[in-house]
Amino acid sequence: FASNETVFHLCKATDFRLMPLEQTTAAAALLDEWGNDSVDWLCTHALAHLDADIVKNQLLQVKHFVRDNRSQFIVDCDEHDDEDDKKTLTRTVKRLALVGETSIAHTLFTQPERVAGSNIPNQFLELMDYIIAYRYSQSDMERAGRNMTLSKTLMR
Repeated sequence: FASNETVFHLCKATDFRLMPLEQTTAAAALLDEWGNDSVDWLCTHALAHLDADIVKNQLLQVKHFVRDNRSQFIVDCDEHDDEDDKKTLTRTVKRLALVGETSIAHTLFTQPERVAGSNIPNQFLELMDYIIAYRYSQSDMERAGRNMTLSKTLMR
């Protein structure tokens, strides 16, 4: 399922950090169309059981919800120096939280009525399920690889 092209389109449709969320006319026009081409691709090639028009409408509702409530999802994140083996803290920055208890995903899954009233964006939430599952799986593989590298002998 998770080809590189599928992951690219899932990210484009669900990674709010990449979207133009500013409160300007130019950003609003870009935001309204953001991810629609990816939804079309996903509904044709990877998730044919979803209706592209419904997903795009739900995506639009979610994008507007995130833009209008953006400050609620901003969290402090520590940045570390990757060159340093000790992972020295270099600074703290503010970022949109995609996952976690105060995140966009948590709010969408636990309080979907905040986005669209009684019309739960279930098809868009299915896209979120896929990208979260992929990222979780990817992190597990990276962690396992790192543990193997640290624990195995050179010739093993």
